[in-house]
Amino acid sequence: MKNFYNSYGKLVRLIGTTLSFVSKKSFLTLCLMLVFYFDLSAQSTLIVNSVEDNPDINLNDGICGDSKGRCTLRAAIETANQTPETDEIQFSFPGKSPHVISLTGDLPVITETVILNATTENDYSWSSPVVVIDGGEVARFGFKLEGQSSGSTIQGFVMGNFNIMDEEDILGNGTAIYANGTGSHHIKGNFLGVTPDGRSAFSNTFGVALVNSSGNIIGGTQPGDRNLISGNHVMTGWGIGIYIHGENSYDNRIQGNFIGTDATGTQAIPNYWGIVTHEGANNTLIGGATAQTRNIISGNIRTGVYVLSPDNIISGNYIGLGQNGEMLAYFGESRQQGIRLWTEAASNNTIGGLEPGEGNVISGNIYFNAITIGAPPETPLTGNKVFGNFIGTDPSGQYEVPNYRGITMTAKSVTVANNLISGNYTFGVSIHASKDIQVYNNLIGTKADGVSPLGNGEFGIQIFNGSENNIIGSSLDGKGNTIAHNGAGGILVSYFDNRGSQVTTQPLKNTLTKNNIFGNLNIGIDLDSNGVSENDPGDDDFGANFLQNFPDITEASVVDQVLDLDYVVPSDPANSVYPITVEFFKSDGNRQGKDYLTSDDFREQDYQDGVPKNLQFPLASGIELASGDYIIGTATDANGNTSEFSAEVQVIGDCTPQTWYLDADNDSYGVDFSDTNISSCTQPDGNYITRAGDCDDIDPAINPEAEDIPDDGIDQDCDGVDATTEIVDFDGDGVADSEDNCPGVANADQVDSNGNGVGDACETTQCLGTDTLNISECTSGSTVYWTVNNAGACAVDVRWEVRKGESGSFTLDAGATTQFDTAVASKGQTQVVLYWNDSTGAETKTSANASGTECMASASLNGTAGDTEGETPGEAPYAYPNPIESNGFYVSFPEHLGGLQFSAGLYDVNNRLMSTKMFEVPVGGGDIYWSINTERWKPGVYFIRLDGSSESYQINLLKE
Repeated sequence: MKNFYNSYGKLVRLIGTTLSFVSKKSFLTLCLMLVFYFDLSAQSTLIVNSVEDNPDINLNDGICGDSKGRCTLRAAIETANQTPETDEIQFSFPGKSPHVISLTGDLPVITETVILNATTENDYSWSSPVVVIDGGEVARFGFKLEGQSSGSTIQGFVMGNFNIMDEEDILGNGTAIYANGTGSHHIKGNFLGVTPDGRSAFSNTFGVALVNSSGNIIGGTQPGDRNLISGNHVMTGWGIGIYIHGENSYDNRIQGNFIGTDATGTQAIPNYWGIVTHEGANNTLIGGATAQTRNIISGNIRTGVYVLSPDNIISGNYIGLGQNGEMLAYFGESRQQGIRLWTEAASNNTIGGLEPGEGNVISGNIYFNAITIGAPPETPLTGNKVFGNFIGTDPSGQYEVPNYRGITMTAKSVTVANNLISGNYTFGVSIHASKDIQVYNNLIGTKADGVSPLGNGEFGIQIFNGSENNIIGSSLDGKGNTIAHNGAGGILVSYFDNRGSQVTTQPLKNTLTKNNIFGNLNIGIDLDSNGVSENDPGDDDFGANFLQNFPDITEASVVDQVLDLDYVVPSDPANSVYPITVEFFKSDGNRQGKDYLTSDDFREQDYQDGVPKNLQFPLASGIELASGDYIIGTATDANGNTSEFSAEVQVIGDCTPQTWYLDADNDSYGVDFSDTNISSCTQPDGNYITRAGDCDDIDPAINPEAEDIPDDGIDQDCDGVDATTEIVDFDGDGVADSEDNCPGVANADQVDSNGNGVGDACETTQCLGTDTLNISECTSGSTVYWTVNNAGACAVDVRWEVRKGESGSFTLDAGATTQFDTAVASKGQTQVVLYWNDSTGAETKTSANASGTECMASASLNGTAGDTEGETPGEAPYAYPNPIESNGFYVSFPEHLGGLQFSAGLYDVNNRLMSTKMFEVPVGGGDIYWSINTERWKPGVYFIRLDGSSESYQINLLKE
C-alpha cells in the first residue's frame, strides 16, 4: 500500500508539470491512462507482522502501522476499511509458531470487502494452523462483517475465547466470525473453538453466526476448505458451532466441515449444538451428494443439526459417526441426537434425498434419537421429508452402529421413504400425536439387502396417542415397507397413559398396507400392546384402530400357482365403515405377513350374505406358494383402520403329509397309536398335534415333561418305570444307579477318561447309541442349513435324507454338534429325516421341517463353544463360564481392546437376535458382566457378535 501511494504522488507531480502544454486530445489520453493505473492498483496487500493488538497510528496515510511502525491485525483491518477496493491481509511473523494475537477488545468491524488469509504464514498447514486469535474472554466478536464487506474471505485462523454470553439477546453472544446484513462470504480452513493441535476445546459461545446474511459458503469442496468447528460450549445450554438467523439468511452452504469432533474426525470435542437455523433462515444446504461436500457432524452435547426454520436441506452427511463411517472412539460429554426439526416454523425441510449420495448416514447417536421431528400437538410442523438415509447402520448398510432410537415424530404431513432404519437400540420409527404421515419403501430391521437380519431392539414402527390418518406402506406396487427381525414386533398401534402426555386419545385411522413383515420376535401387528386381540362378535369394541376385526380365512388351496380361498370379515356395518379392504400375505410362521399376495374388497352385501366369500387369483410372478405354506390377512375399513394379522391357515394341495397325534388330555403330547394317528397336510379337526410321547392320554398330569413321584406305582414321566426312593445298585459296585456313570457295569472307581459323563467301563462295552438328536435349522436363499446336536452319551452314525431329495451320513460324538446343508425342496415343505441307533442298539428316526427362518449370515457353525473366529488365544474376547450360567456370563476383553466400544448381538443357532448390549471396554481391557436370564433357553449353541469401529469378533456359547 505504501508503494502504491508513493507511485500515486509521482504520477500527480508528473501530471502537474505537463498540463500546461498538452492538447485536449493528449489530456484525454492521459486521463484514460490514469484510470487504467488506478484499476491495476485497486487491490492492495497488507502484511501483518506483529502479534500485538495496537491500532493504526494514522488512518489517513494509507499505511498499516502502529506507534512502533509495525502492522498489527487491528491496524490492518482499520487500514483496509479506508478504501472501497478489496484488500488482502496476509501474515508473516518472526519466531516460532503458534503466533497468538491476544485481543484487548473487539476487533474493528469489517466494513469493506477483505481477504483475511492466515495460510500465508510460512509454517501453516491445515492440521496445524499457526495464527491464533484469542478473544481473552474480553472480546465479544472476532471478525464481524458488516457494511460493504460482502464477498469477503476468512481463511486459516484458530479462534477461541470469544465466550461472552448474553442471555437476553441471542445475537449478542460471543462469536468468532459474525456476518450481519452482508453476504457471499467464504469461511474456510479455520479452527473455531479448538486449539491449534485440533485436540482440545478453545471455546467460543458461537463459532460462526450469520444474521440476515445470504449466499455464504462455510467450508467447501477442497481439502483445505474444511473448517473444524468444535468445542463451542461455554456452559449447559450455551454454545453453537454454526448459527444462522433471520429470514434474509438464505442460500447458505455448509460443506466439508468437521463439526463437534477433533481434527481427526474420530473423537468428540463437543459444541453444545452443532448447527442451528433459526428465525426464518431458509434454503440452507448442509452437505451435498459427494464425499467432498459431506460434513462430519458428531460428538455434540445436545443436537447435531437443530432446525427451527423452513425449507432447508440436510444431505449426504455423517451425523453421529467418525469421518470413516465408524462409531466415535471417544464421546466425552457428548449426548448428541442427530437431527432435530422443532416448532411449527421448521416445515418443508428435507433430510437426505432420492438421488445417489444425497442420503445421510445418521448413526452412533447412542444416547438419543437419530431424527426428531416435533412440535406441540396443537401446532404441528408440516411438510418435512426424510428420504434415502441410513439410520443405525454403517455407510455400507451391513453392520449396526446404533442410535438409541431411530425416528420420532410429533408432526403432520411428513414423508419417510427409501430409508434403511436398522440396528437401533430401541425402535425404528415412532409416531406420536401425528397426522397424515406417510412411511413407505423403507427397510426397517434388515441389512441393505432387505433380507438379512439387522433388527432394531424393539418394534420396527410404533404409532400411539392421538395419531390419525397415517399410512404405513403404499397403495403403489412395490412401495410397502420391509419390517423384519426387530426385537419386539413389527408394528405397534396403541395408547399409552404416559405421565405428562398431553394427548389422551387412542390412535385411530392408521392404515397399514402392502408391507412385508417377517422374522420379528412377536406378532407382526399389535393393536393395544397386548399380543393377539381376538375378534369379538360384530366388532363392537374400542381401542387402537377401533380394534378392527381381522378376516377369518376358512380354507385355502393352491393349484398351478392359483390360490383359492374362502374368508369372511366378522364386522357389523354398524361398527365398521364399508367397504373393507382385505389384504392377503404368505406367513412367516409367526403371525406375520412376509410376502404380499393380493387384496379384495369385502362389501356390506358380502357380510349380509352370511357365508364365506370365495376368492381365486393367480399369484404374481416371483411369489411361490406351496402346499403346506401358511397364509394370513388383514382388514382395513373405509376410514383406514387396519386390523392385526389373522390366524394362519395352511394351504393344501400337493404336499408331504405329516403325522398328527391325538392329544385328548391337552397336555401338549399326543399318543402314538395307529388307530388314532392321522397323516395330513393340515391339522385335523379335534385335539391333534405333531408331537407324540404321551403314555396316558386321559390324565394331563402324565406326560414326558411331568415330574415322576417316587414309589406311587405311576410312571408320570412316561419313561417306562416308576421313580423310587430306594437305593438301586444294579451292577453291585457300591455306587447307586442315580449317581453311577455306568449303572450296567461294575466300575466302583467311576473312571471317565474323556469327561463326557459316561464311565469308561460302560462306554467301551455298553455304548450302543443315543435316544435323542436335536435338530435346528435356518434358510439362506435356496439352501437350508441343518444343525444336529447329540444330546446323548454315545457316539452315533447318522444317516439323513430329505424327502424327495438329497441324502448323506456322518458320525456324531457324544455331546457334539455338526451341520450339513440341503437345497430347498422344489415342492412342499423341506423335510429332513435322521436315522441312527438308540441306546438299545435299535434303529430309530426323527424328522424336522424347515421353518423358513432366515439365516443371519452364512450359517457356519465350525467352531466349538468358547472359540472366537480369526484370532489366536489371548488376542480376542471370550466368555466365561462357558457353558453359561442361568443368570448371565462375563465377556473378557484383552488389553489391546481397552478403551474401545463394541455393540453386541446375542443370537441363537437359527441366527435369531435374542438380546443386544453396548460394551465400553475399560482402558487396559477387563471383564464385563452380561446379566441375562437364560433359564428358559433351550440347550445348545448360541453366539455373540461383537462389532467395533474397525474389528469384529464372534464368541460361541454353550447352554446345557
